[in-house]
Amino acid sequence: MRRPLLAVSLFAITTSSSASATRLSMGLTALAAAPPVVMRRRGAAAVPPLVPAAAAAAVAAARTRPICATAATTMPPPAADAPPFYITTPIYYVNGQPHIGHAYTTLACDVLARFKRLDGYDVKFLTGTDEHGQKVEQTAVAAGETPIAFANRVSATFRALLDTYDFSCDEFIRTTEPRHYEAVQALWCKLRDAGDIYLGAYEGWYSVRDECFYGEDELVDGKAPTGALVEWVVESSYFFRLSKYAEPIARHIESHPEFIRPAGRRNEVLSFMRDGLRDLSISRTTFGWGVPVPEDPMSPGAHEGHVMYVWLDALTNYLTAVGYPHTSASQYERYWPASVHMVGKDILRFHAIYWPAFLLAAGLPLPQRLFAHGWWTVNGEKMSKSVGNVIEPVGLVQRYGCDQVRYFMVSANEPLMSL
Repeated sequence: MRRPLLAVSLFAITTSSSASATRLSMGLTALAAAPPVVMRRRGAAAVPPLVPAAAAAAVAAARTRPICATAATTMPPPAADAPPFYITTPIYYVNGQPHIGHAYTTLACDVLARFKRLDGYDVKFLTGTDEHGQKVEQTAVAAGETPIAFANRVSATFRALLDTYDFSCDEFIRTTEPRHYEAVQALWCKLRDAGDIYLGAYEGWYSVRDECFYGEDELVDGKAPTGALVEWVVESSYFFRLSKYAEPIARHIESHPEFIRPAGRRNEVLSFMRDGLRDLSISRTTFGWGVPVPEDPMSPGAHEGHVMYVWLDALTNYLTAVGYPHTSASQYERYWPASVHMVGKDILRFHAIYWPAFLLAAGLPLPQRLFAHGWWTVNGEKMSKSVGNVIEPVGLVQRYGCDQVRYFMVSANEPLMSL
């Protein structure tokens, strides 16, 4: 008698953007209950059962070994005249351990990167970790660690996923790297020199969990639209003239229908922008874990105590990885602008509005495409490290095999195929 691969469901999991939500709920959730199946990739040793000691050793080893050593050996080098294709995941926030949502986003990029390599493209595939901000500082303190020690430990768990899922990424970036500090401070100076940064004071609602400012009209029952708690913040802040770029961004989105996919996400962004944009607070003074704001020669000393808003810091990673601020660097000339930024729908606003505005202000080309996929949910609620309803991704592969989990996660999400 054949043993069924999928069995009884333990959790109710769906991707909220998928037309096949029922199939996904019945399928992937059943992986948690099905009998163990030890599989192996061609030429690879069988994957042993997951045990805490082995997991800890894997994380430690991931800190020193080359990126995606196994996957890289299967990829032929591109031809000299191959067209470039630069694809990125969002960099993942290190306030907690990775869950299957993180694995899914990277997997979606990996599938596209492998297809483009087979199609003759010169691919650069980037992922990494976002390591600054108030939430990371608070979580580190709660864990009894310094922010950098905490970031080092958690970032290593994200990097360890690369080999576990056989991801073929070319680079893993961290926002605590010196090259990133150089890039984001250089971008800040570009925005300032363009006249698009000014010093003021912020007073309003802020969600530490979302690392996002919200207007009064955006709150739902006193909470952020995501359900996160908000707090009233009053502090000195530098502002970016986001309002100045509302019309140029809207024109770009409308004249480039391929810029935001799926089409429904594009409509959501345009709807959000319909009433205009408010200038954006881009520095914080109530905590210290972040990239320091560079000195302004026109206002000596005014920058002291300010660290950059975590989204300005984080978004710049896409430039850092290609050599910015050195725009004559071979990687920048080769790969920028990015071909695809893959993101979850909850961070589309930052990528579709803030990021283009920063780039326009700096005189830099915009990415060619943003793709926003849906959420993984548990019992109808978004899967989130902050909520604590996550499903750990390493155990799925250890139990059922890498290729099996990869195939199911991608094939279940039909909207991804519209990319």
